[in-house]
Amino acid sequence: MSSTRQKEEYLEEIREACLKFNFFDAEDAVEKALGANVPSAQIRDCFTRIMSDACKKWETREYCLPHLYALTSINEAIHGLLEPPAEIKGKVIIATMGSMHYFGKQLVKCLLMNDGFELYDLGETVLPLMVIEKVKEVKPDIICLSALVAVCLPLQKEVEVLLEKEGLRDRVKLLVGGISTSQRWADEMKADGWAQDAVGAVREVNRLVKEMKRRKERWQS
Repeated sequence: MSSTRQKEEYLEEIREACLKFNFFDAEDAVEKALGANVPSAQIRDCFTRIMSDACKKWETREYCLPHLYALTSINEAIHGLLEPPAEIKGKVIIATMGSMHYFGKQLVKCLLMNDGFELYDLGETVLPLMVIEKVKEVKPDIICLSALVAVCLPLQKEVEVLLEKEGLRDRVKLLVGGISTSQRWADEMKADGWAQDAVGAVREVNRLVKEMKRRKERWQS
């Protein structure tokens, strides 16, 4: 088993490769870390810190979109090399409603995977019935819906309406986000939460999952 110091050196090598935006070096660094028995959980935590720092650099304009695209691509690809978490925090469906916008959803997806959630990505240009069909199939805890253009906001609302109609609304929590959304919109469409950015989305998903578990425990007591 690697010492704590050696583990930190392997994680630093991963970090340096990512900050150079070098996919192959990052992949090699992850494989070396795994070969040295660095736990997958620590590698996921390392990627969480990398992505969180990248978000901050995006806000200060130190990074631009290509930087974030590169890091999310590395993060998602290398996730397949890691052992799954010992305990899944919850199941999450994620989708961009009605438009081709990709990046914000992908960033949230990577952060949630790093944080121990099981993700079902429906992709972009998603319509409400597609979400409902997936809910019936995988029985998620959380639905995360992004809308980047105002004309797609009614599609988020339609998901909530269909969940009620199908008798599924009490079984899942609905989180909305995207540049066209706001807390006021989330309240209006009866969502359970709203996130302004990717880090906030992860925080909200964790809050909602804990809320569901507390409610379940009260029912069972």
